[in-house]
Amino acid sequence: MARKKKSRKIGQIGVRKTPDFKRVEKDKRIKKSLGKPAGNRNSLVDPAKDSNKIKANRDPRLGSKKPVDLYASAEEITRIKAKPVIRHFSPESELAQIESDEKLAQLINELDAGKILEKSEQAYVNVNLTRHKELCKILGIDEDESDVERATLPFDEDVLYDMFEKIDVNKLNNF
Repeated sequence: MARKKKSRKIGQIGVRKTPDFKRVEKDKRIKKSLGKPAGNRNSLVDPAKDSNKIKANRDPRLGSKKPVDLYASAEEITRIKAKPVIRHFSPESELAQIESDEKLAQLINELDAGKILEKSEQAYVNVNLTRHKELCKILGIDEDESDVERATLPFDEDVLYDMFEKIDVNKLNNF
């Protein structure tokens, strides 16, 4: 027979007869928890609790979650290819820009040759020519007057040669 160790505790000698007896437990001290409970990484996440927490802590600077089209539509392509609007400080600079536009000059030459232009090209020519006329009116440039002045000048070689021979060289030295 195994030896039984002595103890000072007085326990029950037999089995209780009344099952309704409840032991009164003393208030146990609540242990301070150190760290997270074991297996926290592997525990299942309640989506209802975490979704509210994520929405509250989400940074609004991160951007939209709206889906973006990967392929551009035809309207966007034409808008991108459109010539950027150039703001001019004076009508003279805008007029100079229109007159030096190579694309416009090429399209006008094609029109003069009798070629039919596409709708977008024809619209480009119309817009620039109307703006050119408006700028000429603003600046007081009349295209008809300049054509008349050119017509009155003598461009015949004989007339120019006669004018050259009539020049008195002695009068020019006095200046």
